[in-house]
Amino acid sequence: MLLFLRNEHPIIPIIKEHRTLAKLLNSTLGSICSLARLSVSTQKYTLHGRWLQTSTATGRLSIEEPNLQCVEHAVDFKMKGDKTGGDADENCRVNARDFFVPTQ
Repeated sequence: MLLFLRNEHPIIPIIKEHRTLAKLLNSTLGSICSLARLSVSTQKYTLHGRWLQTSTATGRLSIEEPNLQCVEHAVDFKMKGDKTGGDADENCRVNARDFFVPTQ
């Protein structure tokens, strides 16, 4: 519906960006970050998922709790200029998969 209204009002692109970032935070990163635990030995946050060997028809491995396979690749959004006089918008790209680094 917003695609049809995108030229009607300047608030439409802002609503679309808000929805994109809210989805990234709420459905992806928020739920995964709540499962992270601080490792005493390394002082880093770690995730330990549960691997499933028999849940797929093709025999591939899948992971749940957290499901890292559903993490979005890249999200594009704009940052407004700073309050010190900069008016230029900055295009930003966040790749949520870059936050996950395998340890072994």
